[in-house]
Amino acid sequence: MPPKNIPYNILNITLNTSSIHRLIKNCNTHHSSIQISNLVDEEVRSIVKVKLEEIMYKIHLIVEYHDKKKISINDALSIMDNKMFWNDKNLQKCIRDKKSNCLYFSKNLFKDLIRLVLRDIKQDYPMRAGVSLVVQYYIEDYIQKIIEKTILVALNGKRRTIYPRDFKIVLDNEEI
Repeated sequence: MPPKNIPYNILNITLNTSSIHRLIKNCNTHHSSIQISNLVDEEVRSIVKVKLEEIMYKIHLIVEYHDKKKISINDALSIMDNKMFWNDKNLQKCIRDKKSNCLYFSKNLFKDLIRLVLRDIKQDYPMRAGVSLVVQYYIEDYIQKIIEKTILVALNGKRRTIYPRDFKIVLDNEEI
């Protein structure tokens, strides 16, 4: 059974406006004059919520199928779309170095968000060290790819501002 709704305030605190804007600015290296609509934050939050629920539901199914008591990093990596995550140097550095600035969203708050999603699905599985970082790294990478394509959609429309409708165009034609 897919998870229920995550409370808005938890999502809003975890994925705050400044971290979303830092993520967008990082994707916006080639086109410095891109502006961000006020409604984009909500769109990014909803994309993260949907993707996180999808990932955690798949991990839950794997853990339940193998009758495990804890979620391991291999469980998380096995559901990732792109197998290059197994050998990603930035991900390995992020897991190894606890104080690294490799992620945009707060690690502890994102871990709490993951636990909340797991509680909604079935039960709060204990996670081995690094699982929440792998999931967060994957989601942030996914969002970066979406944002890069969204910027191209806005530029193709001869606009300098990205709007939620640009995200909808990218997600409707998603082949990431």
